[in-house]
Amino acid sequence: RRGLIIGIAAAAAVVLAAGIITPIVIHNNNVKRGDELAADFTTKLDAYNSTWNAENIGVLDDVSLASQIPNGDIGGFSDGTISSIGTACEDLATVKEKRDELANASVPELVEDEAATASEAYVDAQSRAEALGSQRAEAETLLSETETLYGDMQEFCDNIGAYGDANAKMRENEAGVYQDAFVVENGGRFDSSDGSVYWLCEAEGGCPNLYNSDTRNQYADAFQTTYVGYAETMVDLYENNCIMTRYADACAVGATEWQKAADAGQKFVDHLKNNEPTVEVGQALYPQLNDLLTDSLDATDAAKRAVAEKIREIDGSGSSTTGGAINDYFRDKEAEIATLVENASN
Repeated sequence: RRGLIIGIAAAAAVVLAAGIITPIVIHNNNVKRGDELAADFTTKLDAYNSTWNAENIGVLDDVSLASQIPNGDIGGFSDGTISSIGTACEDLATVKEKRDELANASVPELVEDEAATASEAYVDAQSRAEALGSQRAEAETLLSETETLYGDMQEFCDNIGAYGDANAKMRENEAGVYQDAFVVENGGRFDSSDGSVYWLCEAEGGCPNLYNSDTRNQYADAFQTTYVGYAETMVDLYENNCIMTRYADACAVGATEWQKAADAGQKFVDHLKNNEPTVEVGQALYPQLNDLLTDSLDATDAAKRAVAEKIREIDGSGSSTTGGAINDYFRDKEAEIATLVENASN
């Protein structure tokens, strides 16, 4: 019987030891598992941080269109302005590449495993994963806002050149065919066909000879080419080459209002071509011509204002010109991006 008791006691000791060893083994396995998960997360986090860091994030603030867009009508930008905008657009291409790199960075995730909390390394990884989660909220906001802004910037860059070309062509015509139509020098005179009446030219840039049908038509054609043609080009641009999708409503207004300007200019041209000048001393050559010219100029100014007002309505900008209103939009958005970049870099 004593031997039986000893045997039972020995068996109980073995069972007891197994009961102690098993939790130790489980704990050690959990620690090992946690260490492995933490190590895997750390490796991926290091790779992520090699891309998503303050230096790379800072690149997203390295482009500014606002600084290059003057307070004027976008259809009147000089070649120098268009060139400066082009340089900024080259910067945009570089910045967009960096944004895509950041957006495509693989964001590490720590595998959730309650038992793995037995590992100090895993617990530390949990803290880093939680911090990363908070950072990603700011990162996603930055990526979303830059996607919108850079999209608008790219549209502007793609389209502004055509508006610049329109202005350059008008200036070329002004210095060319239009100026060529001023055939009478300042101080010179032009006579009616019967020689009974003459007009003195008292304009520094010279005058068109409106008594002669050929030179009168030359002047009318030059006005049509230079100014009516420009207005018609602006109609086409606003209809088919809107500066930015966000301003689609403003472009619709632009197409309508610039058509009015083209029509007003055409009335000036038609009046010259379809009517003979007055041949009376003391009377204007074309009594209605100044009013028609004023109507044309007013319609042009009204078209510019109408587009700017619509952009201002869309953005809440206070600028009275299309260039100024677009400048306001980019300036405000660029400032927002600068703040988001700073937050995401910390």
